[in-house]
Amino acid sequence: MTARRQWWVALFALYCIGFALYGADPYLSFNQAHARIFPPRSPVQYPLIVAHVFTGVVAVSLAWVQVWPRLRARRPKLHRSLGRVYLMAGVFPAGLLAIPTAVLDTGGQSIRLALLTIDTLWLFTGVLGWTAAVKRRYQDHRRWMLRNVALTTVIVTARPFAFANLFLMHWINPTAYSLTSYHSHVTFLNIGLWGSLAFHLVLVEWVVLSRRPFLAGAGLPGTLGTPLATAGAGTDDQR
Repeated sequence: MTARRQWWVALFALYCIGFALYGADPYLSFNQAHARIFPPRSPVQYPLIVAHVFTGVVAVSLAWVQVWPRLRARRPKLHRSLGRVYLMAGVFPAGLLAIPTAVLDTGGQSIRLALLTIDTLWLFTGVLGWTAAVKRRYQDHRRWMLRNVALTTVIVTARPFAFANLFLMHWINPTAYSLTSYHSHVTFLNIGLWGSLAFHLVLVEWVVLSRRPFLAGAGLPGTLGTPLATAGAGTDDQR
């Protein structure tokens, strides 16, 4: 892929890093009063959220690097190293910490279910992406990592999606949808999580994997059922 066709990488990097800075900012002081959470249910909830946020920041900050074709092609060792950091210091610890964080969330059962659904898919795709790379099924690895990055960034899209819907409904019916009420924020956060999850899954499955095969490494060795040892010349240098 030519450099001109990779302009989207810069936009995606800004999207990821910008949210990482925004998301981490209230937690840098370790002051619970600054946290963007609903009233806590347990004294362990805030420490769990802080740990989840900081490991999640690692994942979100490096998400764009995982899908950058030029880095993968020209600097495969750097791509692999950053991929290990992304999974081992980001996705896996953040995903495991997200389980008790979601269970303790006070926004309601639908929000808990949305968070647990996103988290389960996030960990599942991360494990499959990692095992595919270990087995040198690189095309499968890329496909699973594209799905994983899509799930990593669901939370990034959820906030603007939720606030856009909140402002729209407030404009339509300001009496029923207050910009400051707890009920409105819970309702539209719920909409943001489910809506963003659906949007990202459709985006990665239909737009990226079906219509942009070069991003998934179509035509390269390491496909499912085709061990790299019998797929032709080249191993690590092709990743």
